[in-house]
Amino acid sequence: MPAIEPFAPRRQDEPPPRGVRWRFALAAVITVILMFASIALLAWLPLF
Repeated sequence: MPAIEPFAPRRQDEPPPRGVRWRFALAAVITVILMFASIALLAWLPLF
């Protein structure tokens, strides 16, 4: 019976599809902008 190799060679990971990194960065920027806009709106509203 042949010995079982403990570590099989790993196949190269495929790179993510094009545009994923830009979309993730855009989503992060939009999230930060909306967060600051909501804080500014809450600060501008008169408190009762």
